[in-house]
Amino acid sequence: MRLSVSKGSFVRSWQLAQTSIKTTPTITALGCVKCCAEGDSVTLMSTDLKTSVTCLAQGAVISEEGEAILPARIVGELIKKLPDSQFTLSAEEGKGYIEAGRSRYTFVTYPVEDFPILPTSETAKPLCALPVGDMIRLLKEGTFSGSPSEEFPQYLSAASIKVDGAKIETATTDIRRLSVSSVLLEEKPDDAASIVLPIKGLKDLERLLGGMDDAEPLHISYDNSQAYFSVPGVEFTVRCIDITFPPYEKMISPDYSTWMTIDRGDLEGALDRASVMVRNYGWMVILDLEPGGELVVRGVAPDVGEAVEALDADIGGEKLRIIFNVRYFLDGLQVLGSDKAFITFCGPSGQINLLRPGDDTFRYLLMPITLQEGEAQSLGATSREDVM
Repeated sequence: MRLSVSKGSFVRSWQLAQTSIKTTPTITALGCVKCCAEGDSVTLMSTDLKTSVTCLAQGAVISEEGEAILPARIVGELIKKLPDSQFTLSAEEGKGYIEAGRSRYTFVTYPVEDFPILPTSETAKPLCALPVGDMIRLLKEGTFSGSPSEEFPQYLSAASIKVDGAKIETATTDIRRLSVSSVLLEEKPDDAASIVLPIKGLKDLERLLGGMDDAEPLHISYDNSQAYFSVPGVEFTVRCIDITFPPYEKMISPDYSTWMTIDRGDLEGALDRASVMVRNYGWMVILDLEPGGELVVRGVAPDVGEAVEALDADIGGEKLRIIFNVRYFLDGLQVLGSDKAFITFCGPSGQINLLRPGDDTFRYLLMPITLQEGEAQSLGATSREDVM
């Protein structure tokens, strides 16, 4: 195999091909990129056995057909750091070569038969199609409530992707919280369907799509074991998880007794500053809501100190004091994507719902922290006036 390569576009293709490669692969071939030069196209492939990516390389002209298993990180770093914009990449008899100007680099290649056979979407069933930008939003908003590590039960580290009617929806949960994001589809699929995928694989997909044009069309398909995400020239595959995702719709209560509309940036800043005070005290922060009045944010750490801030907000319903994990609350605000936040509360022990005002395409449900009376008293003052 021998290729004449233009650096800029080929480096980008190589970076896409590395998406499925993990830092410490357990098998040598899983730390490699398979390069196939045939006809007039060069294909790059990688896998970690749970995800895989196949892409058509840009900027490569075939001088000699063939295929090779190339060490991903060595080749990737070398071609990225080359001072020349043109180089040749070749492989024969267990050796690989990069030649640029008067420089020559030699490295070990691996047997082609060691590389796993990758799944393809040729016989997969279509799920839906949507722009890349919409898929990135679904992943960003809908996959942060679960765990990227492998957990048991499996749904704690998995995401539900569901198509019903003209809507696609993603959801994750760790029992204490739930995030749901949805997008209306331009074309209604023929059938309703759902798949469950590992969050870790979807985070890889999010990184891959992040370098693409938001308007690029993305097609999703699936079979009994894999989900396929395809854009022109690139296909990313994630192994499905064979479980039933919990009926998360039943977790969402339409009832609330207190509600608030507030500037998202103001609230995020106040909570971030309060978190400094309580980082070693369970990350517990208190909100005091006064209908028709103001919001008071309080972070109290006994024997350490306290932070108190008052913010303007449009508050309705019942007066309320509520305690919650500030890190979890910040997670939702950071993906909200709007200047204002609409938040509903169902008493001091009921669920908190974070939404965009007038928009139901994103919902973040968070359960508060319930303390015994003695524990609550240890947090100090009961009103803003007591501490000002």
